Order: sequence, then structure tokens, then C-alpha cells
Amino acid sequence: MTDSARADILADMNTLTLRDPRVVIVLVLSAVLIGIASATSPLLAFAGLVAVVALVVAWVDPVVYVVALIALAPLFDVGVVSLGPVDVQFMEMAWFLAFGMIVLRALLARPVGLSKVPLWAIALPAAIVLWEAATALTSVVPTRSVIEAGQTGYLALVMIVTAAAVGSLDARGRIRLALTSAWSFLGLFAVSMFWHYGLKQAFPRVVIDSAGVNIAGGLIKVQAAGAADITLERFGLVNIGPVASAVVFIVVLVFSLAALLDKRAARYRLLSLAVVAASGFGLLLTYSRAGWLVGAGVIWLLSVKAGPRRMLLLTLLLVALVGAASLHPAVSARLQEFTDLSEGSFAVHVRMWVTAIWMTTARPLTGWGPGAFKEIAPGLGIGTEYWPWMANQDTHNWVLQASSESGVVGAAILVSLVLGLLAATLRTAVRRPGLLAFSPWVAAVSVVLMNLTLNTFRTEITWVTLGILLATLMWKDAGDPAPSEAGDA
Repeated sequence: MTDSARADILADMNTLTLRDPRVVIVLVLSAVLIGIASATSPLLAFAGLVAVVALVVAWVDPVVYVVALIALAPLFDVGVVSLGPVDVQFMEMAWFLAFGMIVLRALLARPVGLSKVPLWAIALPAAIVLWEAATALTSVVPTRSVIEAGQTGYLALVMIVTAAAVGSLDARGRIRLALTSAWSFLGLFAVSMFWHYGLKQAFPRVVIDSAGVNIAGGLIKVQAAGAADITLERFGLVNIGPVASAVVFIVVLVFSLAALLDKRAARYRLLSLAVVAASGFGLLLTYSRAGWLVGAGVIWLLSVKAGPRRMLLLTLLLVALVGAASLHPAVSARLQEFTDLSEGSFAVHVRMWVTAIWMTTARPLTGWGPGAFKEIAPGLGIGTEYWPWMANQDTHNWVLQASSESGVVGAAILVSLVLGLLAATLRTAVRRPGLLAFSPWVAAVSVVLMNLTLNTFRTEITWVTLGILLATLMWKDAGDPAPSEAGDA
């Protein structure tokens, strides 16, 4: 193919829009193929329809597509494609599509619409990935470590692309992001409540492997709590479980409460109140002790910028809500376990942490390899005096996981990234007017604190939140009035 012919093709591709006849033809053909697929598998047809819509949106407007992924972040475990030792989640494929379209548009010299991310925010994640790739060479589980290093690179890209997309939004664009996320959350919350309390079933998970398409139905998490062994039925958002759901509820609660109290969002007060109520109620029903503690703490932290009067009112309201909730027998039983050091969950956490510390001291420089903890920790027999067994899972502490798997160097780079993000954005969060400008910082703090006892650090929820925080450095018009103040209807 000659250079002129190639240039003509690229020029044609660069002019594609939704109104272009070629695009219409492709959509019609896709509709026909999806219709044929529906005759054999409705699920396959639905997946094809979603794929076509995602492909079109990702090509036409990558920023809008990324905004949609942010709003749908709680669906990170809704389905998975199993390829031997590698499991690729549907949400990962959706993000890979975003990465691919951004690169393709850049190669075609077509505007992408993303903001420039600070170099240090790219260099530190790159250093983490490179170090993990190096430690995979000395790993005790090399195959798993290579996969986990790749996963780290994926999560770093999620943060960077989120920051670049959200950082490019003006005041109206950020309002649209907030509204999209709010309605998406309310929809997911309603579906989850119906599934849990209406159908009495855990939300299913789609698994595609060599055997075909399977709908994996989970079990609702039930456990006994307190001296009276009261049975708790723990609620979770879609199928991510009560623990990960607690993180989502806290992040949503922070943003929605900030919108409720910020005069810049006065016109959305009713919607903000609905999201506050849903996220607060959902957090209560997870029966997550860490979630309750961190949730109360970050709400108080949010009130610091609200002024002395509102801070006092929020503090009193928070105390009143805690007191009222503690009157319920199930909540009271769970609160009793704060002081029960022999309680199973606390004991197994201690054993995981002790094992991670031992692994760090045994191989302090390179660690045991990314992803090694869940593979070998239960068989090491460390800390059995705290608890006799330990399931194959991560450390429930992001710092100890990094140190045990990537050594003190890997942990130091990761901690530097997180603390660097919080430090670099603190001045911006404090100086810009309103609670809405402060909420991304508080939300990031909540995620970091929650992951000192939970396993959600290596999920999109954490890295999308960090990406939104990073984006606050790139907002050029953060002090501009929202439409409600500017008189824009």
C-alpha cells in the first residue's frame, strides 16, 4: 500500500461520526448479527449489544466512555472470562477497550480530550510495575507473579486514565459525572436490595470458560455475632460482597454528603439526600466494623471544612445515629466484637498480619513475589497460636501485602505514591471553596484506611478513587460557580 493510499484511509477514519453512513451500516449489521445470536443465547446477544455500544461510545468520545466506567465501577466482579491461569473480568475488558481507543485515536492524530497527567504520577506507578516485574524473577510462584505484575500495570493505567478524563472536565462536565454516578449507584442499590431481600439470593456472577457460559450463584453471607450469637445476614452491593461494598458505600457517602451540604449543589439536594440515605443504610447492613469506624471518622473529617457550626451539628447527628443504631440487637452484637480479641475475624486478621511480617523479614529486599501471599501463606504455619486455619486470601492490609510480596522497596514505592497523592492534593482540597472540592481527598483517605483491614486495594474502586483525587490538580476552573449559582438552568 502506498503512503498516499494509507493517508487517504486514515483521513476517512478520522472523519467518522455517528451520522456517517458507514457507521450506520456497521450498526445495522451488528443488530442483525445480535438478532441471530439471540436465537441461540439471549445472554450472548445482550453481551454483543453491550460490546457494540461500548465500542461506538469509546471511539466517538473516550472521555464520556471513561465517565461511564467510573459510574459502573462497583460492577468490577459481575463476570469473568477464564483463560487457563488468567481470569479477565468484564470490567477489565471494558477498561482495555478504553486504553485501546485512546491509543488508536492518538495514532490517528484524532483529538482524545484528555488532560495531561503530572509526570510524577506516571513515574511512580511505572516504578512499581517495573519493580514487581523484577521481583517476579525471584518469586516462589513465578507465573502468578508475572500475572500480578501485569494486574498492577492495569490498575495504574485505570488511575492515570481516570485522572486524565476527569481532569479534562469543566464544571458542567463534573456535574454530569456526579449525576451519572449518583443515578447509577441508586440503580445498583435497588437491584441489590431486590435480589438480597426480595429473591433471597446472592447476586449471580457470569463465568465464561472452556465449558461455556455459566451463571454462578453465590451465597448470602451469614454469621453469628456477639455473646448471644445473633445471626447476621450481611448485605452486599451486587456481587462484590459486604466487605468491598462497605468501601463503595463510604466513598459514595462522602461525595453525596458533601453535595448535600455544599450550596453549589443546592439544586440537587433531593437527589443527594436519597444517595446519602441509601449509602448510609447500605453501610449499616454490611455489618462491617471497619466500615462503621472509618465511615464515622471520614464523615467527621468532612465536617472539619464545613465550619464550626456545621461541624458541631454533624458531630451531634453522628453521635445520635450511632446511639440509635446501637439499640438494634444485631448492631449491638456486632459492636460487642470490637472488644472481643478472640473473635474469629480479628484472630485470622492477626495471623495474616503476623505471617506477612514474617515473610517480609525473611525476604526483605525482593519479597516472595507478587501474588505469593495467598499461594503460600496458609501453608507456612506462622501465627497458628492466633488462629488454627487461614484461607487462601490476601493480607487484608495493603502495606503488609506490598512488603511481603515485593519487599520493603516495593512497599516504599507504593506508600510514596499514595502519600504523595494525598500530600500533593491536600492544599488544593483545603483552599478551594466548598465541601465538593474537599470530598475527593476525604474519599481517598477513606479508601486508604479501609484497606488497612480489607482486600479491596487491588480493585478498580480504589484506583478510580485515587484517579479522581489526582484529577483535582488538573481542574482549571475548580472555583467557578456551578449552574445553580450562575443562574444557568
